[in-house]
Amino acid sequence: MWRSRISRRRWRCEDYAYTDLIHNFSHRFGGAFRRLGIHKVDRVCHCMLTQWAAPMRRLTSIVAVNKDGVIGCRNSLPWRVKSDLAFFKATTSGNIVLMGRKTYDSLGRCLPNRYNIVLSRQFNLFEDHPNCVLRDGVVEGIAEAEIAPPCFDEVFVIGGATMYTQFHDIVDRYLITVVDKVVDNGDAFFDLKLFNEPSKWDVSRVVSPSQGEHDEASYEIFELIPTDLDVRNQCRQEAVNSVRSKRIGTNGRYRRSRYPASDPKSSPAFSWV
Repeated sequence: MWRSRISRRRWRCEDYAYTDLIHNFSHRFGGAFRRLGIHKVDRVCHCMLTQWAAPMRRLTSIVAVNKDGVIGCRNSLPWRVKSDLAFFKATTSGNIVLMGRKTYDSLGRCLPNRYNIVLSRQFNLFEDHPNCVLRDGVVEGIAEAEIAPPCFDEVFVIGGATMYTQFHDIVDRYLITVVDKVVDNGDAFFDLKLFNEPSKWDVSRVVSPSQGEHDEASYEIFELIPTDLDVRNQCRQEAVNSVRSKRIGTNGRYRRSRYPASDPKSSPAFSWV
């Protein structure tokens, strides 16, 4: 009875966002959510939907790289620059972080004080919990970031190399730390050609070359903003809408698929993948 009444209320919305919220709240809070009652549930979902009506969260790729494009060695950082780690922590705390499975393995856990979204085809990697969820692809990850709790602000892609490549065409900016250290045995790389594309990227220095007491090498930090922000935002919005529409079956009920085949690459919303 409770579900059927909620299902009827869903049609007040212009898209499938209402059912998305109902499923997520019901899945995470169970009976406690149902005991709120229809009217309180309606008010909660209305408040959340106003967030969706606002511009999408800013999407930033944050990466540390040396001048040869190396970002990793044996699934770990090939340098120890504590000042940059402090910058990373201060920048990403209170926000949403998107990462690949290898980055999650290198961390060994979900990062505290952040909403963690791990992208992997390994569906049994871990069970979802309030601040750490597993999704099966870039588009599912973007959609999850948009329905994360409103207390989290921006979205950051934090690695690894494959994630940076897949998100390259849709990010709103880059925060790139350039570390002045030669790494001979690097095995993960980041393409630095965007520094040489002034027609596509506006580059500004955030931190001038410096080296702290506990840093083994000097570093500097740059911010890169693309010149086609509107196109990138539209592309992400199309992707989110495509996920919402997929999650509603022909009978009008919520359907959440975790299978790779459910992400058709022929769809325009998936054109960058």
